[in-house]
Amino acid sequence: MTPLTLSKAVMRRYILGRQGLWPGRRAAGKPGVAQITRQVGAVQVDPINVVARSHDIVLWGRVAGYRPQARPTDEHVGDQRLLAGRSNAGG
Repeated sequence: MTPLTLSKAVMRRYILGRQGLWPGRRAAGKPGVAQITRQVGAVQVDPINVVARSHDIVLWGRVAGYRPQARPTDEHVGDQRLLAGRSNAGG
């Protein structure tokens, strides 16, 4: 069997694609948040807002039209409980 040879560019696109970062935002709306959360495995809900909450950064980079919400777990996925670390500590 001949080994498969991939260029660095192809490997980079594969890795970014698996993380939902290439080619651009492929998901949208509430279903997109659920899709991306399942695809990347977990999105940590961060109650601290410095530049932006970590879950907002992760989802904004991957879901077209995503807008940070006070409680994105409720707004975007409702009772599906897909996002880890639900807390009432945030704003």
